[in-house]
Parts: sequence; structure tokens; C-alpha cells
Amino acid sequence: MFVWSYWMTIFTSPASPSKEFYLSNSEKERYEKEFSQERQQDILRRAARDLPIYTTSASKAIRYCEKCQLIKPDRAHHCSACD
Repeated sequence: MFVWSYWMTIFTSPASPSKEFYLSNSEKERYEKEFSQERQQDILRRAARDLPIYTTSASKAIRYCEKCQLIKPDRAHHCSACD
């Protein structure tokens, strides 16, 4: 069992976040034009209200990856810049 689990861990490709974690083009445009972090968080909160997100930053902000331009899923290490 150990060998099988280890083998599967090594040779299984990691999954990508589902499309629902990406902002729509209009949300992304509004987010990028906004200079206030509070208003950016409002945009992210509205976009993430139906997502299963429970982990936030220490300030209770929705975590967002600027490089990948997506709302960070819980327990996901989706890119090397975010790890």
C-alpha cells in the first residue's frame, strides 16, 4: 500500500483550479482599475460568494493570485509564485 501510494503521488499530474475560481473579464477589468484595496476586496468577495473558500489572509481578505489572476482555492499550491 505504501509503495502504491508513493508511486501514485510521484507520477500523477497535479490538478489545475477549476474555471469558477477565475474572475470574469469584466470583474478582472474592474479589479485592475481599482486602486483601493478595500474595493478590490469587495470585487473578490462578490466573485467568491458561491465558492467553497474558507481560508482567508490574516486580515480576513480573500486570497488572490496576481500572477495567475485567480481566487486562490483552499489548500492549493497552484503556481510557484504563490507557494
